[in-house]
Amino acid sequence: MGFFEKVRTKSFWAFDAVKGGVVRKYVDDIESIFNSQNKEETKVVVNNYLDSLKQHATSTVPFYKNYENADFLELPVVSKKQIVTNYDSFYSKGYNASDCVVKSTSGSTGEPFKVRQDLNKVRRNNADTIFFSKLVGYNIGYPLYFIRFWDVSLRKSGVDAFLQNIKPYEIIGLNEALISEFCRDISKKDKTKKSILAYSSGFDKLVNYLEDSEKKYDFSQVSSLIAMSEALSDTTKKKAAHFFNVPIVSRYSNTENGIIAQQLHHPDFPNRFYINTASYYVEIVHLENDKPADHGTVGRIVVTDLFNYAMPLIRYDTGDLGVMNVDEHGTPFLERIEGRIMDAIFNTKGDLVSSFIPTHLEEYPGIIEYQFDQISEKGYAIFLVINNKFKAEQDILDYMKTHFGQDANIQINYIDSIPLLSSGKRKKVLNTFKNPID
Repeated sequence: MGFFEKVRTKSFWAFDAVKGGVVRKYVDDIESIFNSQNKEETKVVVNNYLDSLKQHATSTVPFYKNYENADFLELPVVSKKQIVTNYDSFYSKGYNASDCVVKSTSGSTGEPFKVRQDLNKVRRNNADTIFFSKLVGYNIGYPLYFIRFWDVSLRKSGVDAFLQNIKPYEIIGLNEALISEFCRDISKKDKTKKSILAYSSGFDKLVNYLEDSEKKYDFSQVSSLIAMSEALSDTTKKKAAHFFNVPIVSRYSNTENGIIAQQLHHPDFPNRFYINTASYYVEIVHLENDKPADHGTVGRIVVTDLFNYAMPLIRYDTGDLGVMNVDEHGTPFLERIEGRIMDAIFNTKGDLVSSFIPTHLEEYPGIIEYQFDQISEKGYAIFLVINNKFKAEQDILDYMKTHFGQDANIQINYIDSIPLLSSGKRKKVLNTFKNPID
């Protein structure tokens, strides 16, 4: 670690100590729960968090005032739409708006959403980030090369900018010249370890550039790669590991909550998402009702945030689909995250098809970008950006009909680029038949 990185690390913890050492205590708490071998003891701790949250919500939050005597699983699953149309009823009377931070989603993949977070919740999120980043090779003070949509409100200045050491790169307009600049910057020789945090589509662009580029870069000082916000394909995962000689992991998080689950550098289970049980209670419920889904089956991801008391999100339907299972110790994990429920795709018989099926398109030579859209009950459109290496149209049609039905009407369209959402993310799979775009 270089001199300035050591200064940043020591300064961060010194500032925390002056403020009571809350973040440090939370990091220790998260580590204790996450690594505990005593599952019964951990269960007691988490249940105490749940009980305290429920007691607070039923006594200070209008929406929950009639649920004082209800068991936790008797509390209703709430959707983003319910909250948006009844904001005031979800705010705790124990917190002033002026004492809270507002986290806003863009609404690019659904309803715009604003959540109040109290200072304690903000510090817990900081601790979650520190803990889960360290698990995969990032430490406070390391330069963090961050590829995302940079809204003005996200940019840091002053002391925060120095301590966090973030190198922001804008995903919108990320072209070959900017990627080349990015690679030159991150391959500079110095004494620092470097980390990359990016939208998955940012990693797609990065590895495709490296694959086609005649330039050679030395990424030996890169210590961690974390993908976020979008599904990470196996193809990009393999390419990133090859070019950077570091395993890449995917992080499941959202703006309104924080880090819910993350993959780790586990040789036997590289695609398993380890749930942040110290800060969230996660459930998978049926697609059509709020009953628990069986392990190994696709359902809606429902999250209870254990630490946001200013605006408790209890049994909150994230709008995402996933599959939960348990390991040999009975510890739950997310086997897959299937993406947004509004983008769920179906075969010609009406059965749900995994959103990972279209990601197979990345394995065909010559495909630069793609998008898969269900446009009718039996109709599907594939949009491709290709180069002269592409020769696989019939193979793609055969592959898709295997999964969607021999009676599927599949159109392949060749275009110059796939449009980005306002958030800078790119939808690879969508369903405009079920959810038409205005």
